[in-house]
Amino acid sequence: MRSYTASMIASFRIFVFLGALALITSTLKASDVHIRSLPYLIKQPGTYVLDLNLSYNSETVDAIQITASNVRLDFQNHSISYLGTNANTVSACVESFGNSNVKIVHGSIVGFMLGVYAGKGANILVDDMNFHYQTMCGVYIGQDPEGSESPNSSVRGCVVTHTGYAPNGEVVSLTGDAVGLYGEWTATSNSVSSFPGIAVWPMRAADNNVIKNCEVGVQGEPTVIAEGNTIKATEFPYAGGVTVVRGGTVAATH
Repeated sequence: MRSYTASMIASFRIFVFLGALALITSTLKASDVHIRSLPYLIKQPGTYVLDLNLSYNSETVDAIQITASNVRLDFQNHSISYLGTNANTVSACVESFGNSNVKIVHGSIVGFMLGVYAGKGANILVDDMNFHYQTMCGVYIGQDPEGSESPNSSVRGCVVTHTGYAPNGEVVSLTGDAVGLYGEWTATSNSVSSFPGIAVWPMRAADNNVIKNCEVGVQGEPTVIAEGNTIKATEFPYAGGVTVVRGGTVAATH
């Protein structure tokens, strides 16, 4: 009869464990829903992932529409681009209305009127996203036409540039009409730059953001606490309902 040493048995157990772990991991990944074309409608809870960079070309239809709560949309470091965006464009890249627990993460959006539009929901998170050349607003959460808010929402770790411009460099929004990040949320550790509008317009708090080359740095209503922000080359560093400013730096205003 063949004998087995203790080390052989231990190695076999590790092999079985790793195999089971790989099977569980592959099963979890298999449960993700893969987005490979646009427009796309998300109408069930779950995790949705982009498998590749996608282009889009509709002026009026949103690229991804979310009609369910408990959704995670992971760009997986891919991008959605609408390079033909112009003054007639009214579409958003990602739209979620009336939903809660929606997360939009890890990617880039170029063009569109709105990068992300989420209204009348709760617990909306936009994290680690890049927004470039939205003609009106990079991220717009809450403040829908009925005045509904989106409580417990946040935008963090995002980069926003050239809001108010089309991808071809055309100025679409008048000075002051473009807003980088707007809505009923807390803005934390974002970088917003290079457009003649309002960089960050939160209804809660703005912390540790880096803002430069904008007309207004942080504007809020009715009361916003701004803490640890760095604002450079911006004509009005703080405006509107910003009632408390703690720490941070302001340098070289226009």
